[in-house]
Amino acid sequence: FQSYPLWVEVCWALGVWAAVAGSVLLLLRRGWAAYAFVVALLGILGTFAWVFTHPSAGLTATPVAIGASALVAVITALLAFYSRRMALRGVLG
Repeated sequence: FQSYPLWVEVCWALGVWAAVAGSVLLLLRRGWAAYAFVVALLGILGTFAWVFTHPSAGLTATPVAIGASALVAVITALLAFYSRRMALRGVLG
């Protein structure tokens, strides 16, 4: 991880901390949760784009790692969709 470029580390940090923020905002019933999950998804996809295409990261491109990564991205996308729908319905303020 220490050998990754700075932009990958920034994407990773955005993915992690925006997902945490989105989860907390969802629990607090705030409409900003959807935006936080979208930022998290962008960070996750940016990180995965580099990790799975960089030659030195080939050890992480196993079927299990790819499946787990896809699951994380799908769950984050579903949380963004869910929180947006709840905001439109007036459940989130």
